Amino acid sequence: MKKTLNELGVVVLFWNDSEKTIKCLKSLLNQQKQKFNIILVDNNSDQIFSKKVLDWLKKKKINSIKVKKKFYY
Repeated sequence: MKKTLNELGVVVLFWNDSEKTIKCLKSLLNQQKQKFNIILVDNNSDQIFSKKVLDWLKKKKINSIKVKKKFYY
């Protein structure tokens, strides 16, 4: 049988709002209709916010990317 990759990737960009970011990730993880990859990008958050999210991620085994220089969107 042919292996299939997840057809959907969700990019979550956050900056200095750990509570809303974790709430968003929980909501995504509770979604069961389609499998997808989550890509979390920390847009150079202050250390306290970044640490809260990273600590939560470690428990869920989700990877993240931290950019060293803030980019604007």
